[in-house]
Amino acid sequence: MVLHGVKANKDDGRTPAERFLQRLRSRKEHLLKALRWKRSREMGLSHKDVTAMIPRYLSDDLSDRELIAFLKHINSCRECYEELETMFMVDRTIHYLDDGQDGSFDLTPELIRDMERKLHRVRVNRMLVKFRVSAALSAVFLFSMAVLDFFGIFPISRFL
Repeated sequence: MVLHGVKANKDDGRTPAERFLQRLRSRKEHLLKALRWKRSREMGLSHKDVTAMIPRYLSDDLSDRELIAFLKHINSCRECYEELETMFMVDRTIHYLDDGQDGSFDLTPELIRDMERKLHRVRVNRMLVKFRVSAALSAVFLFSMAVLDFFGIFPISRFL
């Protein structure tokens, strides 16, 4: 039996509130699952994506988020690492020849150092963001305390 577009439920022993809460929980789980899928889709790079990102990596033009996803894929995919290594060697060889440097050189350790250097930069950037946020929150707190003291709501000057 359908009443006003709503199907009548068989008596399952639950109150309408309990059925409503169950639907809310089910909807919440569905939304969380969709969000997790979207995030994994955003950060999960395919071989084609990584290959297309290599020139941007070499020119240091990846955002921190892209760089993390790129390096995560490179570290877990031998094929893409070899592609990066090849393009890195070609890029560095051109720079060495343009700079007039002669002799033999091993670029594999330089690639590893470059990846570590860029990853370190991302970590430093993240720490700086946290520092800026904490500094801004501290400034807001101190300003709020000064305003409360000024209006006599919470006179902190008497504690000093």
